[in-house]
Amino acid sequence: EVLPKLRHQHIVEHLETLELGDRVCLLMRRAGTETLGERLRKEGRLHVDLLGRFGEDLLQVVMFLEEQGIPHRDIKPDNIGVGPVGHGNKLHLVLFDFSLARIAAENIRAGTKGYLEPLLANRKPPRWDLHAERYAAAVTLYELAAGRDQLPKWGDGKSDPAMLDCEIAIDGELFDPSVRGQLTDFFARALRRNPAERFDNAEQMLEMWRDCFREIREPVSTDHADWEHVLQRLQAANLDTHIAELGLGAGATGALDRINVLTVRDLLGFSLRRLTRLRGIANRTRREIADAVRMLRQRLGTPEKAKPTTIMDPETGTDEAEPITVSVDMLAERVTRGDPRAQTDTERRFLQAFLGVDAGLERTWPSQGDVADHIGVTRGRVGQLVGTAQRRWQREPTITRLRDDVADIVRKNGGAMAVEELATAVRLARGSVEDEPLCLQYAMAATRAAVEAERGRAEPRLVVRRDRARVLVATSQDLADYAVRLGREADHLAAQDPLVPPARALERLRAVRLPAGEEPLSDTRLVRLAAMAGQTAAVSSQKELYPRDMEAARALKLSRSALLGPPKLRVEEIRQRVAGRYPEAAPLPDRPALDDLLKAAGFDWDPAAARGGAYLSPTRDPLVTTSPSGPIDRLSTEPGLPAVEITPEIAQARQFEERLQRAIADATFIAMTVEPRGYLRARDELCGRFAVEPVDVEAAFIRALREEVRKAKANWEVVLHADAVPGSDNWNKLMVLVRRAMPKVEAALHATAHPQHTPTTNQEQGTKNKEQRTKNQEQRTVLMLYPGLLARYDQMDLLTRIREKVGRPGGVPGLWMLIPKYGATPLPEIDGKAVPVIGPAEWASIPESWLRNVHRS
Repeated sequence: EVLPKLRHQHIVEHLETLELGDRVCLLMRRAGTETLGERLRKEGRLHVDLLGRFGEDLLQVVMFLEEQGIPHRDIKPDNIGVGPVGHGNKLHLVLFDFSLARIAAENIRAGTKGYLEPLLANRKPPRWDLHAERYAAAVTLYELAAGRDQLPKWGDGKSDPAMLDCEIAIDGELFDPSVRGQLTDFFARALRRNPAERFDNAEQMLEMWRDCFREIREPVSTDHADWEHVLQRLQAANLDTHIAELGLGAGATGALDRINVLTVRDLLGFSLRRLTRLRGIANRTRREIADAVRMLRQRLGTPEKAKPTTIMDPETGTDEAEPITVSVDMLAERVTRGDPRAQTDTERRFLQAFLGVDAGLERTWPSQGDVADHIGVTRGRVGQLVGTAQRRWQREPTITRLRDDVADIVRKNGGAMAVEELATAVRLARGSVEDEPLCLQYAMAATRAAVEAERGRAEPRLVVRRDRARVLVATSQDLADYAVRLGREADHLAAQDPLVPPARALERLRAVRLPAGEEPLSDTRLVRLAAMAGQTAAVSSQKELYPRDMEAARALKLSRSALLGPPKLRVEEIRQRVAGRYPEAAPLPDRPALDDLLKAAGFDWDPAAARGGAYLSPTRDPLVTTSPSGPIDRLSTEPGLPAVEITPEIAQARQFEERLQRAIADATFIAMTVEPRGYLRARDELCGRFAVEPVDVEAAFIRALREEVRKAKANWEVVLHADAVPGSDNWNKLMVLVRRAMPKVEAALHATAHPQHTPTTNQEQGTKNKEQRTKNQEQRTVLMLYPGLLARYDQMDLLTRIREKVGRPGGVPGLWMLIPKYGATPLPEIDGKAVPVIGPAEWASIPESWLRNVHRS
């Protein structure tokens, strides 16, 4: 009654109403390749690219239903399909299951708990209304933004909301930082307790939803005007530069964060092919990432081959001959040794304490009073020693050069720096052969000597400002005061709960008065200076301001999306991922306390995992690759179990089993797709129960390619480097070797299907049964595994050649392929390239019920 009236691209399409016996059946077009609920359970919260698009889809449908006067009454992720809609291959939402559309409005309990508004009993009279429809849509959007099963809560989450007197709790820290503030405001309005304070209609909801994503900078490409801004940052970046500092769009930054790519070093160490096949992001975002990687690799190479940014020349040992660049180790040795001809014990102890290399004094950049108390002399005596040291350092050519460098570093960083980041910059510029923390200690000593020598001049270029525990170096007193004001604002922002989104934090920091005549700082520099100048603030990898020593549980919650990917994570890997985002948060506890923190996120401890156990992730890897992932649950197949009802799930598994049996008997070609988590189980089931010969295509190809490389007298390492840069001259040369190797791969497939049989005597084959067995052994269906490299090297025509000869003389007797299924397309693909199938008879999707053996258990 309802569906024939609804014609909308985001509502399941009704094709025909049929009568089968005494039943009325609805024939509908498939609403997608998976439900939105399934996608959330596999991958966690949506990437910001998909979140904005899917939210628009859903709210457009709700708006359309309001206009038509037809409710849905059960909007939730499991009633929404995901698949290509309209022209192109972009994923969109399709709403289905209108089974509650004609339920009476007086029935306020029809729907799904969690999405059904719990305040309907307070309406006067108690009736379902359009506010409840929009409530369900808002909760669904909340789950898309926060992650599976992360629904907003009323009170303690257990009491009946209708009996409470509070607003719903919006946990903004579950959202992507780039839209955290906007989405928090959106949901706070959409889910207000009083319906009159919510949106008046779905059109208003849609307008504000679009506004949430409007401020996010679009992905940029080389033909975009903003690329010049990104290009400047890419040219200034080094291996330790954070991704958030490259100027990329929010989509690219968020996508890289989800796969634990936090720095340029991480980015360049990642396969470009895998980066450009990330799930759930727009194609333009993929291109933006690829353009940035190519630019960075052109400058820096790969992390293993990246050249150091500085050169350390050996120390000459004389004051007159100054090396080009003296390391911080040598500088620290020089400034702390004093005058060996007339140095007293007090002077030696003063230098050790004042320059921060005295292990007994833990203060960074100690004041003259701290030094006096530590070495047991008066402050006046310390002042005399400081003056003597300043004059000696001013005569040191190496310190003079360092003074110039330090002044230049401070000027290029906006005119103000905390001493910790200044010392770090000196260490990076001068280099050190020592490890942490000794190298930073030496850098701090050399930096302080240079700054003190500069302050002793008649017209110093630098000033020092102390603000409680913070010490700042600036090119003017006004800039030093400005940095202090930034630090206090950063402390205030870091104390907020939830964390203030980066965009809003920037607005607040921009509002701090800048000294007249000074150039505004870049976004990245502004946030970093504010955090370094503050007493309690720290900055995350995504430029969020958070409190130092933030609770471990909170840091873990904020890092949750970075943990949802690998099938297993060891304790140390989880610590590294959290610390990479919030390095100054409190460390995570050990097990078993860590188990309790992770259980809320869906992680279970597996003591049988390799290397002492690991946590099992509730989602799969968001990368699109051709590698299988872990096992899935499987039902027992023990005999003697009681008979069960033949459910649709069992019937589906049995139909697939029968189809495989016919394919073996008829010697046909069939391309089978399976969810990556079930790949290994599917391989084992197919090989264990059917007469097939598995062929690892990837391994066969590598063997053939290595043979061609040896024949060409090429270097295998050169081949690997060529493989990493598609389109280059070396890549084109590699393709020549690939084409030479492919006949060997094809020959290996034929050899597997027709193994050589060498009988010993005629007597051993004296019966027809033995002849038949020999024939069966000589001709078997080939099962192709891991065929991803065929797509990478554009060799899919191999499949066409083999498929056309299946069952014919000179061909294989039967051919099966097992392909990991990614993306929304229903047809079989290998890394985005279509498998050559002719009609539905040549491909199938392996049901999970078949993998679980429901038809045999």
